[in-house]
Amino acid sequence: MIRFGKRSPAAPLIRIPLFQECNFSNVVEFHWAANRMLARDVSFLLHSNIDSLYMETPRLGVHGVSVVRQYVQDFVFGRAKQSKCEIHCRGMAVQYWCTWGAEKTNTAEWGAEKTNTAATVHGEP
Repeated sequence: MIRFGKRSPAAPLIRIPLFQECNFSNVVEFHWAANRMLARDVSFLLHSNIDSLYMETPRLGVHGVSVVRQYVQDFVFGRAKQSKCEIHCRGMAVQYWCTWGAEKTNTAEWGAEKTNTAATVHGEP
């Protein structure tokens, strides 16, 4: 399952489940789901005033990680008004972080923020 979380200065982290029960080892299925769901369910996030956006996709193979990373990066760069967009691959997960406004360059600070938000984002609803 992929879960998106958004955080703004005026609001706590909001959990938004996106893909449900998708087998991302099947690239065709991923592209179909992404075309359908990203356009409908996430486009409003990419065009709104969001401080950061985080995504993690657990239990993907190496090929699946690269497919998700490239697809989401292409989608975001084509639609969003972000000043900085990063997608991090660590092991079997893809982590996606997007910041609007002032660019963050302190990776240690971002790492601490990521650790704190991940527990909230991936908790059961």
